[in-house]
Amino acid sequence: MSSSPRNGAKVFFADTSALLYLVVDHPGEPFAWVRGLLREAPLAACDLFLPEAVAALRGRRDGGHLSPRGFQKAVRSPEELVPSLYLVESSLALMQAASLLAREYPLRGADAVHLAAALALFRQVSGVFLTLDRRQYRVAKVLVPTYPVPELEEA
Repeated sequence: MSSSPRNGAKVFFADTSALLYLVVDHPGEPFAWVRGLLREAPLAACDLFLPEAVAALRGRRDGGHLSPRGFQKAVRSPEELVPSLYLVESSLALMQAASLLAREYPLRGADAVHLAAALALFRQVSGVFLTLDRRQYRVAKVLVPTYPVPELEEA
């Protein structure tokens, strides 16, 4: 892990779906409130967010939701975000923990990695997990302290 949580404050561990709100504007989207929330908190993430964020930005560009120029600007943002994060780095142990989660719960591989990273971090510091992915959110609520996302709660 690199860096350290600031002032012993509770850390927000954000997966890529949440961190993207710090990288590019999402006007009119239902989770726009996330940007303000994450700007105010000490942040943690798994290093997996880097390639995931770039891939998501490319998808936005390819889908016509981000101009080529906007993409060129936005694609630099994940790297620029790294120094402000308490970063949980990938390791064989982390991948093995993620594999166990994927075996036990209905998670995609990357989602299992983010949750395994949060579990590892929360053994050391107090934190709250934030995701905007419905499937991951349901599992996270069982495993770690999870920030409530009303849009993902079942009606």
